[in-house]
Formats: sequence, structure tokens, C-alpha cells
Amino acid sequence: MVLSRSNSDEKEKGSIGSPTAEAELVQLAEQEAGWGVKNLDEVIRDAQALTTEETLKELQRILDIHEYDPNFPGHILDNAKRVLFDKELQANETEYNEVLTSLKVDIVLIVDNSPYPETTIPASTFRAWFIGLIFAASGAAINQLFDLRQPPITVDEFVAQLLAYPFGKALEKILPTRRFRTFGYEWSLNPGPFSQKEHMLITVMANVSFTSPYTTYIYLVQINKSMFNQHLFEALSTTNWIMWIPSLKYSVTAMLITGHYGGLGINPFSTFDWNIVTYLADPIVTPFFSVCNAITGTLCGVFVIAAIFFTNSYNTSYLPMISNGIYDNKGHSYNVSLIVGLDALFDQEAYEQYSPVYISAANVMVYTTFFAIYTATLAHAYLYNRHEIATGFKSLFSRKSPSQVNTDIHTKLMSAYPEVPEWWYLSVLVFAIALGVAGVAAYPTSTTPGVVFFGIALALVFVVPIGVIKATSNIGVTLNVLAETYGYITTAQTLQFAQDLKLGHYAKVPPRPMFMAQIIATFGSILVCLGIFCFQMTGIEDVCTPTQPAKFTCPSARTFFTASVVWGTLGPVKMFGSANSIYRFTLFGFLAGAVAPFLFYAASHKFPNQRWLGKISVPLIICGTLNWTPYSLAWFWPCVPVAYFFSVFIKKRYLPWWSKYAYSTSFPAAIIVFFAVQYKPVPLSWAGNDAPYDNCDLNYSDLELCGYKQIPADPGYFGPGVGEFH
Repeated sequence: MVLSRSNSDEKEKGSIGSPTAEAELVQLAEQEAGWGVKNLDEVIRDAQALTTEETLKELQRILDIHEYDPNFPGHILDNAKRVLFDKELQANETEYNEVLTSLKVDIVLIVDNSPYPETTIPASTFRAWFIGLIFAASGAAINQLFDLRQPPITVDEFVAQLLAYPFGKALEKILPTRRFRTFGYEWSLNPGPFSQKEHMLITVMANVSFTSPYTTYIYLVQINKSMFNQHLFEALSTTNWIMWIPSLKYSVTAMLITGHYGGLGINPFSTFDWNIVTYLADPIVTPFFSVCNAITGTLCGVFVIAAIFFTNSYNTSYLPMISNGIYDNKGHSYNVSLIVGLDALFDQEAYEQYSPVYISAANVMVYTTFFAIYTATLAHAYLYNRHEIATGFKSLFSRKSPSQVNTDIHTKLMSAYPEVPEWWYLSVLVFAIALGVAGVAAYPTSTTPGVVFFGIALALVFVVPIGVIKATSNIGVTLNVLAETYGYITTAQTLQFAQDLKLGHYAKVPPRPMFMAQIIATFGSILVCLGIFCFQMTGIEDVCTPTQPAKFTCPSARTFFTASVVWGTLGPVKMFGSANSIYRFTLFGFLAGAVAPFLFYAASHKFPNQRWLGKISVPLIICGTLNWTPYSLAWFWPCVPVAYFFSVFIKKRYLPWWSKYAYSTSFPAAIIVFFAVQYKPVPLSWAGNDAPYDNCDLNYSDLELCGYKQIPADPGYFGPGVGEFH
């Protein structure tokens, strides 16, 4: 919308100087950090210049885009609906004018306000690149090292953002200010005060490089033979205190209900480990509605898994309840080498002489909900976000510059910088596809390079719907299962790239340096991660074994291996797609995922005053169910009370403190603790270390000792025998 700034509007439609509007303006100013009198005067002037026609048009646009946005201020949406549709309000001229005037203020703050208006401060400086690349390499190394741990210890971009400032200010004082000229370009090691734009560029380099390469799992499951064939006070991390009671230590029922590793994890006080508290989501910065949706899905999983397991559906009672492994009909880990030939391809005859593949009750639910997440994501995006998606595609195909299509203040200011040429993006795409095709063709994967194009096609379909959900919830929907590598990682990296571009757009960082920072930091982090991965495989003793002392048990890689067997060695038809498939009914997840968003959407329209219905997100609920295996409720519940404390209690009462310190509070001090007392641990045997593991919870995979249902002695297996399955 173009704000005309004309003063020809009828003044009888309300004055911005009314007591109500001024009071609201003061309240808004108190909530906006850094507002001064001059800014407030500008807001008043711009709001006075808005015509009634412009105001109503903009309110309709806001409703179209943000009506179902759980993060958008609810009072603005309510007032917009009243002004546009409430006949009683429109008949009451005095009240109508007051509401309309306050909305003019809101519109100016939404459309024409930027906390980073400066477009002349340099961003691509020596300081930014020097600090950014060091942080990119350091964060990539730490995250890759701990990626194989349960739970993983993760450094996020907020840590880099926090530490970059003192480093930048130090270089500001240390580096010489002498100016140089190279190829006609004048530059300096120290162009002046360390700026917000340099700070943002460093943060972006960290953000793109802190994610561990997903493809390392491919190598890991092929070269690590253990795959599937200490702490000073461990009890503070795994507080499965119910299993410490002597009479319950080896109670299978107690383990199945309360166990952290082998059970449902129903335990209100399950940990004091910050890495476990943050596993579901960062409780300090993630919106509380997102946490509530996710934990709702996790809680639903308790009942679904229990129902599957205790009714022995799919013979799950013979197996561990919570496991991401695969098993044969004797309850042993599935020996994949027995069903492949010398060429590593599937051997049907050998398979029929061995056993079908069985998965745990938790994994049955996870696969069902993975199928549901695909259709639920598309349905949710259509119902709740179709207007902004349609607007985005119109902009894409209009072939107009962004400043012509979008007239918000950020786009206006960013028009001062040259855009990134489209051929830059095309070159990266072609290069990435070529590498992917060459890697699949040259490496002995026994698959076709066509999987690269399938993954890209899947990403094209889902990247926008998933991006919209991530933007409003801070929780990403994953595309694992149907596309373990190229589909999943293409979507995830695309959204991370777009997220950084969005930050740069708001902070007024020039697009071309932003693009180069992302590309260079990504390549650098790949080299670092590969080096760390080689160290993990050769320098960490007993890596990927269940009893690895520092907990490098490779839970995610184990899940990846299970998926590679299900979707690669055996194939989805044998597992899910034929009339004789054991798990064919899990495909109803596709139908359930497609229908559920429509039900909640209809309910929110049926009961418009129940605002909480509009905050229900079926994809986020399903994401909560995907957290199971090898984790239980005990790993996710601790996030909820902490999230409530910060996102509700603190944020409502102490907003300035939350705005300033929330993103820096979540510093992973556990890294310091790990290197101080865990890595290469000194044996320390006492009750605080022994109690969490001297019970059925840690020994849940020992089915003779802690199994719920014993395999019949005659015939010595469960399910169909040799010659009875194909």
C-alpha cells in the first residue's frame, strides 16, 4: 500500500490528537525499544495523512494475510474486523472515529516503521568476514562433534550473535584505520565504529554453517560396524528417579510407564539438564503456542503408543516399546547382511529364509504421523496462508522489481542496493545438482541419480508451506521418510537461506554481500565438518555403541539407518504398499493429515470468539509426535514449564528485559561442563552416577530381562515363519 501523505482526507473521521489515540500511542512507544519524541511526531504526522479509503484498504489486506497468524496482535485484528464489518460500530460515529484513529497509528507502525533505516553504513568489512568465518568454523566443529550424542549439545546463532559484539568492539579499537585502494575499491581494516550491519552479517555466517551436514549419516551407517548388527552427577541429567526405588528397579511395568529410554517417560521431574530442556524447542525464544502444539502431539503419542504396544498390534509387545531400530522375528536387531547379495542389493530368496522387518510401537506411530505431516502441511498452508502465498507467486511471475511490488518501508529502503543477479542463484543450483548427480553416480549407493531430481521436486512443492509454518512458529516441519536426503536437506537449507535473507532485509544489509557470506561460510563449514567427522570415526572409542561413555550413541544416525533399510534395501512396497504388508494401515496417515486441518479450521470459524482455536496447528501437533524414538516424553516435557515462565510470565510482565536478554540467555554452558567433566571421563562410581543405569530403563533392549512379552519357546519366533511371508 502506498501511503499518500495527503492532507485532503476528511478530518471528521477522527483526529489523531484525541486522548484515546495519544494514550495508545504512548503505550506503543513504551513497548518499542529506542523510540524518541521525533519518531512519535513522525508517526502522528503520517497517521494524520492517511485517508479513510487507504486505511480501510490496508486493514483488509492485513486481515487477508494475518487473520490466522498467531503472532499478530489480536487487538489489531479485532478492531480491523469491527471497523470493516460491525454495522453497530459504523453507526456510532464517535466510537468509530476513535477505533479508526488508533488503527491508523497501528498501520503506520506496521507499514512505515523500520528500526534499521540506515543504508549507508558498511556491512561487508574485514572485521565482519574475519569474525564471521572464525565463528562459522568454530560452531560447525562443535555442532558436528556433538551431533552423534544423546542428547546432542547444540550451539545456535544466538551464541555467535552474543559473542560477536565484544569481538567486533575489540577489533574496532585494535585495528589500524588506514585506508587502502585495490582495483579502484577503497577499503579499510577499520572503517569506523562496529555496526549493527557487520553484527548481522557475522550472525548470518554462523547461522548457515552451524548445521551439521546430513550426508555424513550416509557414510556413518556404511562404515560403522556397531551400527545395528560420565559425568560427576549423571542423575541430574537422567532423573528417572522412579526406577531407583529398589522394588521397581527391574519392574518391566514401571520401566514401560516411566522409563526415559525404554518407556513412555511419564515423569514430572525428569531432568535438570539444560540440553534436555531445550530438546523439544528453545523454551526462551519459541512462541508458547508453538510449544503447546508440539507437546500436545507428544502427549497424544503416549496414548497411541501404549494402545499399539499393550494390544500387541504388529507384534510390538515382543520388542522394546521405544526404539528406532529394526528387528527380526526373534527380537534380535535385524541383520541386513543376511538379505543382500554380494552386490549389496536385495536378495528376495535370502529374505524369505530369514525374517520380515519389525519396528517398535513408537516407530509404528512415527511412520504413520510422518505420512500425515505431508498432507497436513499442504492442507494447513492452503487454509491459513493461501492469500500471502498467492501474493508471493504473483510477485514472482510479475517480473517486476521488489520495490514495485512491495511498498513497505523495508523494501523502499533496500531499493538503494543492487539486487543479487538471478544467474548467481542459477549457478549455485546447477553446481549443486551436478555435484549431487556425480556423487550418487560415482559412489556405490546402488541407486539412480534420478533421486536428486525427485528430492528437488519434492522441495519445490513443500518449501513454501513449510516456510510459512516455520516463520510463524519457530518449529520446522521435516520431510524425512519420503525423502531422507535430497528432499529433506534441500528444503531445510532453502528455508535457512531465506531466513537469513529476511534478517538482512530488515537490518538493511546489502543483498550481494549477504549472498556471498552465506555461500562462503557454507563451503567453509563443510570442510570443517568433514574433518570433525573423520575424527569421530577414528578418535572416539566405541562411537555409536549403546554404552559409549560420553553418550556418543548416534541416535539420529540409527534412525537414518532404519529408514535406509525400510525405504532402500526392502523398499516401501514390501513394508507398506502391498496387500500382505505388515504396516499397510499406516498409510491412512496421509488421509488423516489431509482431513484434520479442515476440522480445526471449520471449528475456528464456527466459534470465532474462541481465539485459542486459531492457534491450533495440526502440522505442529504432528511434529510433536515425530519426536518419539529414541526419545520419550521425559525428554520433551521439561521444556513446557520453562517456556511458560519465559514466554508468558516474564514476557508479559517484563517485556523490555525479555526483548533485550531472551536470545542471549540460552547460552549452552553444557559445552563447558562436557569438556570439564564428561569427555574422557574419570571413572566415578557412586549412587548419583550408578542409579540412573542400574535398572531396566537402560537395559530395555535386553528382552529376556526387561521384555514385556516373551517370545514363544515353540516355534521360537513370532509372526509368520519361513515360507509364510514374501
